[in-house]
Amino acid sequence: MDHLAPKGAVYQAGTLSGNPLAMRAGLTTLQLIKNNKDFYSNLEKTTETLDFEIGKILNEKSIAHRINRKGSMMSVFFHTNAVSNFDEAADANHALFNNFFHFLLKNGIYLPPSGYETWFISAAIEQKEIGRTLEVIRKFEYS
Repeated sequence: MDHLAPKGAVYQAGTLSGNPLAMRAGLTTLQLIKNNKDFYSNLEKTTETLDFEIGKILNEKSIAHRINRKGSMMSVFFHTNAVSNFDEAADANHALFNNFFHFLLKNGIYLPPSGYETWFISAAIEQKEIGRTLEVIRKFEYS
């Protein structure tokens, strides 16, 4: 920290940098995580459940897709092949993703708006939210 201004030569700034409310929120979040030994395993289980159940629904609808997941991040690509780089992601069916996104949005499910973005799954998502998300995806019609 001695390298950062005003003491050091590196200037660092940001919208909430040093804001007392943001600092308290960050510290409280870290304390909650520290005091919950199952925090990350629960978060990963939520993401795993969404990955599996969304994949199952899309399979039942015969919608070609690939879901990439790492920890509490996941991405849904409407593609027949594996997606591991930009060219493969660019080759996905983005028109279908756009329809999927807008359908879910219209039904109260907020996803990242681009097929290139990852979904950052939150610890605030519980069984009720998972159930609602899957209910809406079951209603999605692919044409």
